[in-house]
Amino acid sequence: MKLTFNKVFFTPWVGENYFNGMNGKRILIIGESVFCLPPNQCPCYKAIDNSCNYGFDLVDKVLKGTKVAFFTKIYKILSGNNLLSEKEFWNSISFYEYIQQSVGTKPKDRPNGEMWVNAKEPFLEVLEKLNPTFILIAGKSISDAIYSFNNINSIEKFEGKPFAQFAKLIFLGREIEIVSINHPSAPGFSYNHTDFINSKYYSQ
Repeated sequence: MKLTFNKVFFTPWVGENYFNGMNGKRILIIGESVFCLPPNQCPCYKAIDNSCNYGFDLVDKVLKGTKVAFFTKIYKILSGNNLLSEKEFWNSISFYEYIQQSVGTKPKDRPNGEMWVNAKEPFLEVLEKLNPTFILIAGKSISDAIYSFNNINSIEKFEGKPFAQFAKLIFLGREIEIVSINHPSAPGFSYNHTDFINSKYYSQ
């Protein structure tokens, strides 16, 4: 499902059953950023409508059988011990890249301060249009940025490794549950915090 956005460059993936919810929750998964070829070569920056289907197309490829470690780990974390097939799972959630421009040309390139600042307004537009009730943030830097400008009314930290944190924020009068974890591609990532995440995700 493709939605129209005014401030978003990397179009989010929105599963065809997203608005019906999964386990009673509308789930938004947030990745940090993408790297791309230089702007004069990258297909995204030649888009005539000033948008790019990178995230949308990537999840679509996963549905068609392409294996991507990041998405496999996210699926294992949230799929309820694989009670859902990958197709059912990805058709029930949404996925969005927080940084809305290429951070460079190599995997280790990182967003700069201006990129983090510029990501705020597109993200708020996504929150407004997708109206998620549960967000899984894949990367502590993202949660640090979001917590700096949204109204967080409670934070519960998971003691142990790897990093995992539970929070609630209020946006346009609506409560959104958030679980933040280390990026699945980061060194030391494990599934030790899956029980913590599921205790929040499966709670009603």
